[in-house]
Amino acid sequence: MRTAFVGKGGSGKTTLSALFSRHLARTDAPVVAIDADINQHLGVALGLEEDELPEVVPLSTRLGGIKEYLRGDNPRIASADAMVKTTPRGAAPACCGRSDPTRCTPATSGTSRESG
Repeated sequence: MRTAFVGKGGSGKTTLSALFSRHLARTDAPVVAIDADINQHLGVALGLEEDELPEVVPLSTRLGGIKEYLRGDNPRIASADAMVKTTPRGAAPACCGRSDPTRCTPATSGTSRESG
């Protein structure tokens, strides 16, 4: 099974991804969680400690190659440099910094704390 969570910034993708990944892991299902957001917080939401985060290679280090792959031969996009980031930098998801993300409380309506 392949599952992706997509949506606008602040819609809860990271929180939902972390909760779903933990649920699958508890059922002994094989899980590979990939955080493809520019503002990556899934590692923290899954419980990684601050000292473990440098071991996670962010996809942003390969942004040029990813953009080129996505652009392909689209004549409407002159170059990968013409592709712009649309997700504003923001605060971490509501559950970041907590020891158990499964006990997250959703952000109140209209004041999302998630970026991406």
